[in-house]
Amino acid sequence: MQLIHIHHPYDRYSVVFPDVGIMFLAEVEWKTFRTHRIHDHQEVQVLWILEGTMGLEIDGRRFQLSAGGCYVIPADRVHSVFQLEEAPRVVFLDLRVPPGPASPMTAFLEKLAPRMILRTDPARLRKGAARLRRALARPSLRGTARVQALLWDLLADTVARIPVDCHEPEETVDPRLHAADQFLQDHAAQPLSVEAVAATVGLSRSQLTRLFRAHFGLGPAERLRQYRIEKARTLLADSTLTLKEVACVCGFACPNHFCRVFQQLTRTTPTQFRRAQIKKRRR
Repeated sequence: MQLIHIHHPYDRYSVVFPDVGIMFLAEVEWKTFRTHRIHDHQEVQVLWILEGTMGLEIDGRRFQLSAGGCYVIPADRVHSVFQLEEAPRVVFLDLRVPPGPASPMTAFLEKLAPRMILRTDPARLRKGAARLRRALARPSLRGTARVQALLWDLLADTVARIPVDCHEPEETVDPRLHAADQFLQDHAAQPLSVEAVAATVGLSRSQLTRLFRAHFGLGPAERLRQYRIEKARTLLADSTLTLKEVACVCGFACPNHFCRVFQQLTRTTPTQFRRAQIKKRRR
C-alpha cells in the first residue's frame, strides 16, 4: 500500500493512497482572502472545517459552515468554495475518493451525498485531525490501516449528529441583493457595468459591492464572470459552437479575453475542457 506525499503551498500536508482508493487527503490552511474558482472533481469530496468559516456554492445554493461543519460534494458537480472577506482564515480537511463501487467508503459517501450538509462536534473533529497527522507520520502498512480507520471514525462522528441546513434565512438577506444577482444571471451575455446593475435595484456601486462581498465573498464583476464561465462550460460540453461563438454568446467581446478568464477560473483552457468532456461521453 503506497503512501505518496504531494505538496501544495497552502497545505499543511497532502497525501495520496491510490492502493486503497484515497485519491487525495490534505489538511489545508487558507490565511488570506482570495477569489476561488468554479470547478468540479471526478472524485466524491468531503470537507471538514476545523477552524474558521467556509462557504460553498453548489446547484445555485449557498451555504456557510463554521468549525465542526462538513460538506459532502458528489463527483462531477460544479461548485465553488469561498472564505469570508472579513474573516478569511479557515483550516479544513479535504478528502477525495473515486466514484463508483471502488470501496465501501465510496459507496457510503455516495449514499450520504444527497444530504450534503452535516455537522459534528468541533473538539472531536480537531482531535480526529490530530490523530490523522500522527498516523501519517508513520508511513507503513499499519499506518495506512490506521488512517483508514480514523477516516471512518470521522465519518461516524459526522453522521451521528442531525444534519442541519445552513442556508441563511431568506428574510435576513437584503432582497436587493437577490434582485441584483438575478439581474446579473439573466443579462450575463450583455455588456454590464456595476453601476448599471446597482441602479436597477436602487443602490450605489459601493453599497452593492459591500452586499455582494459580505454574502458571496466576491464582488459583482467577479460574480458576473462566474455566471459567464458557467454558461460557457455548458456550451462547450453540450454544443458544437466554436470558441468565438461561445465567447460571444457568453458576453465576451474578445475570444482571447474569454480564454484568459476561462483558464483563470477553471485552471484549464476552453479547448482542453471540451476535449475532456468528449472523452467522458465516450467512456
